[in-house]
Amino acid sequence: MQYLVPQWRVGWAVFYDNEYGSVRSVEAGAKRLAQVVLGASHLTQSSVPALVDPNNVEIQQRKNELKSTLSNQASVLADAIRVLDAKGAMHIICRLIVDEFDDSINNEIEFTELLLKEEDVFVLPGSDID
Repeated sequence: MQYLVPQWRVGWAVFYDNEYGSVRSVEAGAKRLAQVVLGASHLTQSSVPALVDPNNVEIQQRKNELKSTLSNQASVLADAIRVLDAKGAMHIICRLIVDEFDDSINNEIEFTELLLKEEDVFVLPGSDID
C-alpha cells in the first residue's frame, strides 16, 4: 500500500494495488497532478501589497485610467444592456434591450451566439433558466 498526500487543502489519496500492478499508471498520473500548483505563484503573491497600496501613485494612476476606459465602454452599452444589482452573488444578471442593437441581433439567443463567436465569451440566456 502506498500513500499520496497532494496538499493539505486537498486531502489524502490512497492507492491499493493488486499483484498485477494495475493501478501503477493511475498512481503515477495522480502524483503528477498533485505537483501542480493550484494557487498563485510567489512572484504574483509578492506583488499584491504594491497593488493595493493607496500611496503608490503609478498604480493609482493606472487604476484611474482603467476605470475611465471601462466607464467609457460601459456608457456605449448603457442603453442596450442593463445590469441588475448582484448583491454579493458570484454572477451578474443583465437585461438586454434588443431594440438598441443593430438588426443582426433580434433576441438573446442571437446575442449569445454572436458573443461566443466574436469574443469567445459564453453567457447563459435567460430563456434557458426556468
